[in-house]
Amino acid sequence: MEEYGLHEGAVVTVDWSVTVLVTFGEKSCSYILRSSYSVGQLKELLAVDTGLHRFEQHLGFYGTVLSDEKMLSEYLTPETEDKMSITLTCQPWKVLVLLPSGTLKDYKISPNTKVAFLKSQIEEHENIPVARQILQIDQNDLADDGLLCESMIPSNSILYLKEQIALKYSSNWTPVSARWKPCFEELLQVSDGNLKEVNNVCFSTKVDRFKIGFGNKTEVFLGIRHDGREVAVKRFPRSMSQNFKNEKSVLTTLDSPNIIRYLDIAMDDEFLYLILELGEFTLNEFISTDEYKQNQTNISRDLVGQILESLRTLHTGHNVIHMDIKPHNVLLDVSNRAKLSDFGISVVLPDNQSTFYTTAKGTYHWVAKEILDSATGKVKYKKNADIQVAGMLVYYTLTGGIHPFMPNGEADVFLCNKNVQDGKHDLSALDDIVGRHLVDWMLQPDPELRPTIEEALAHPFFWNVDMRYRFLGVLGDEKEVKESWKRQPHSVTLTLDGLTVSVFNTVPHWKDLLDQAVYDEVSKPVRNGYRSTICGLLRFIRNVDVHLKDQPPAIQATVGNPMTYFTAKLPFDELFLRVYKTVRDTRSSADDWTVRGSLKEFFPA
Repeated sequence: MEEYGLHEGAVVTVDWSVTVLVTFGEKSCSYILRSSYSVGQLKELLAVDTGLHRFEQHLGFYGTVLSDEKMLSEYLTPETEDKMSITLTCQPWKVLVLLPSGTLKDYKISPNTKVAFLKSQIEEHENIPVARQILQIDQNDLADDGLLCESMIPSNSILYLKEQIALKYSSNWTPVSARWKPCFEELLQVSDGNLKEVNNVCFSTKVDRFKIGFGNKTEVFLGIRHDGREVAVKRFPRSMSQNFKNEKSVLTTLDSPNIIRYLDIAMDDEFLYLILELGEFTLNEFISTDEYKQNQTNISRDLVGQILESLRTLHTGHNVIHMDIKPHNVLLDVSNRAKLSDFGISVVLPDNQSTFYTTAKGTYHWVAKEILDSATGKVKYKKNADIQVAGMLVYYTLTGGIHPFMPNGEADVFLCNKNVQDGKHDLSALDDIVGRHLVDWMLQPDPELRPTIEEALAHPFFWNVDMRYRFLGVLGDEKEVKESWKRQPHSVTLTLDGLTVSVFNTVPHWKDLLDQAVYDEVSKPVRNGYRSTICGLLRFIRNVDVHLKDQPPAIQATVGNPMTYFTAKLPFDELFLRVYKTVRDTRSSADDWTVRGSLKEFFPA
């Protein structure tokens, strides 16, 4: 044995010739093969001679189905000796595809078909566009121009169909945001490996430019919902599940255009997600834009109204204390409408409750005095804490980013907190004295002296010039103002007249600021003319407004529109504010002018 290269224990294979006759319908093929030939090798020969791919061949030998892996010799018996008569039939080939839905579906198709054709069949039956399909076997993508038979070994392998996430969402995407549009275009080009899909929302946490915000352990990402809507995806670690639940609970009760809208939730093994309305800018971002700077006065006034309207939705509509008001938590939509957001630490009070006790919360620089004063242990939160911080935000908005307790832009938290606690605010950067009065009222150190949100929104800062002028005219027609010249005038008119010198400190008589001809003509019916006091001016304004049509044409031409005339000639804002404060200070007194029928429209209850 050794001379033939054999050793003890070696396996010796005896090989011989076998005559194989294969019948296929009316056709037959004859081969002389070695007995060690496999059935699979025989099928390769038959594929050439019959045109049937090996995956479609079904070989039978005396009732036995031949297996590709076995040798011909394994089927021979003493009776058959070295001859095999085999029957070939065509067996339609099936491709098993596991769909994204989890359904296993078979497709009858030729093994010589290209992958692209199978994708077209899937599109026809499953309504999944070819462009969105990824076919995989053993986690390897199949090329569209490859043959199925070359990819699927063994032939009973299962193909896995995945949808390309970006393409799945791009077909429905409805561009709305101008600022984020380029980012969304990039997002829809990102590969599946860098995209995440939860609860029919697509977003990316792996590419930094798609992260648009962050907070205390939370992050916010750009996302697209299955219906094509652009959304913000706020991600919470599971360790913050209570904050997640709290914010969701608050948002679901707040259905208002003044509040960032809650859309849905999602979750995976590591994180919880809030799906929210997408904002275009945060307030602190927006005040840095050219759009804001070029029309700051008008835009900032609108923003302040919208911010306070948002707070009214919370305080009046739903008994909610926000507890974390700051520029980062005010979002602007594509129409530049301001909306409050971030309700992770907010609280919904029962209808009969106005106070909430908890540990101190909020963000540095944006905390009310009473919270700072009680920084240890339980803190008493009321809505007026929101009011003081909203006052800081109002001033910040009107001045393009200046904090009233940090007028020089200091970043020192301790200095800011000390200023808040000491009541040292600086409003000198705001030229609008009516706006300053509103902010000063909201910043009052004593919480009980601050306005409610309803009172803040009723403040004349939000009145237009016409309403302010009309207020002076209505007041000028009050009986006490008409009779202010008497020896025992009313206490309110005494107060008003006492303010004359401070308002008109540059001239001995307010008439010196007007056209002499106008004053002389209007004063003719009045013995000794109009008094130099504020009450005298209020009567003069009222009479010009009512009787101008009876004046000579030259006087009518000089005055033109009385409102425009007086607002241009007089220190109108100073006059108006002093008069307004005097009347408002009568509120809740024995002689409350704010409830008079002629004046109550200016002082809502």
